[in-house]
Amino acid sequence: MSVIQQVYLAEAGYSIYIKGIKPDKDNECSGEITINGNPTRLERKERYHIDGSMLVTDNYHIPMDFIINFLQANGCIEQKEDGKRYVVLKEVEFKLNK
Repeated sequence: MSVIQQVYLAEAGYSIYIKGIKPDKDNECSGEITINGNPTRLERKERYHIDGSMLVTDNYHIPMDFIINFLQANGCIEQKEDGKRYVVLKEVEFKLNK
């Protein structure tokens, strides 16, 4: 099961839904994000890069808090050598429950 993250874009007045993310192998600060929702309501994949506290695509600026929530909800947590657990940016693909 995968968890979808809703992101309300206040300035635009609508929500989008993050359904997947796939960081580039050579640079995890860029990659491809799968989004569903307004304005077209169609699922689409967009290239992204991380700029400070925002994930930026050609069409959206998504606060990283939403990305972190999405990754946490989808089990993207690893324990490091210091014994602490961290959210990690790794591939998540939406799968329906069957």
